[in-house]
Amino acid sequence: MNADHGLGAGAPMLRGIAVLLCTVMGFSASAARGQTAPSNLLNAHWDDETIEQYRVFPDETVKLTFPSGSANLSENSLPERWQASTLPIFRVARFVRVKDTQGRFGLSGAVYGGQLFIFDDLFCGQAPSTMSRLIRATHSFPKTKADALALAELYLSIAHFDFQDPAEFVEYRPAGEPAETGLGFEQSSGVLFGETHSPTTVRAGSGYKVDLFTGNVIAGRHWRMNITPTGFELDTRACEDRSRTTCSSNPVDQGVTFTRGMMADGLTDDGGIVDIQGWDASDGQQVRRVHSYYKNAERAQAAMEQTLSESLTVIESRPWLDSQGKSIGRSALVIRPQFNKKGIMAERIFQGDTSILEYYGPCMRDVKAAGELE
Repeated sequence: MNADHGLGAGAPMLRGIAVLLCTVMGFSASAARGQTAPSNLLNAHWDDETIEQYRVFPDETVKLTFPSGSANLSENSLPERWQASTLPIFRVARFVRVKDTQGRFGLSGAVYGGQLFIFDDLFCGQAPSTMSRLIRATHSFPKTKADALALAELYLSIAHFDFQDPAEFVEYRPAGEPAETGLGFEQSSGVLFGETHSPTTVRAGSGYKVDLFTGNVIAGRHWRMNITPTGFELDTRACEDRSRTTCSSNPVDQGVTFTRGMMADGLTDDGGIVDIQGWDASDGQQVRRVHSYYKNAERAQAAMEQTLSESLTVIESRPWLDSQGKSIGRSALVIRPQFNKKGIMAERIFQGDTSILEYYGPCMRDVKAAGELE
């Protein structure tokens, strides 16, 4: 998905909040799977009005995002245009945009052999295994370093960059002396960078290791991908500086940590105080924390009901407990469309007597981890 993930401060989630003050500060801060056969089957309505049924991966995608069991599919030919690789995946797979029938959001995916492989940041922990399935299904294990890099870039384009050409988001150091932009940074092919690193690909046993960076002049992400006959493995870290020397040191499987990158004060529509924070996760994703203090309980109740009514799926609903186990309100974990309607996001929302506390972002794993800090 695109870098802002539809989480901008002007989004409807803030319910008319006028941002009064911004400061930059730093601190270190499942739904059950259906077991019946139809649980991961989706009726796909193509643009040419044909209807096909596909088995969907990840398995829970249909239940969580397409509960009606139907979606609209549009073919996306962009990978064929920007990729010169001879790997079968570029010839036999159909790259698609999967939209809900009400037009509220769209997800990126690929179709092959009666299967629909969906990639979205919501399933941030599962995208590599979905890519493994797609590689095996299309018999596209790379035989050269160039093919390995092409496969890695394809994965990033589908899963994280909304089918953009990798030349637009992969950092590299060009040959020769690039021109100065006047900002103190170098520019080439629409990508601004400082002391960046070109992608590297090496043979490792029976597979390949691909190492590359994506991002902009302020922050980025370091991607390490292992492509082996048994699967596609990914390790990603957030980076805080242009030189890409300050990157998160903890792997995702050891838990996600957060750094607060933004704070702002605002007002609710009834004149109450709003505390707004932007959290950067160690895996390179983002989470917004918005705490709204309304002047009466009715406003807080209305805000909670609005979130629930706009949700695609309510995964969990339970009491909000304090540190002594006493109920102080209610909470819910939901999936809802992003504000820009390009994708979906997870949200953990807490309702107190006169307040609403929200954590939302593109990655469910990170939103759940942030909510557990309360």
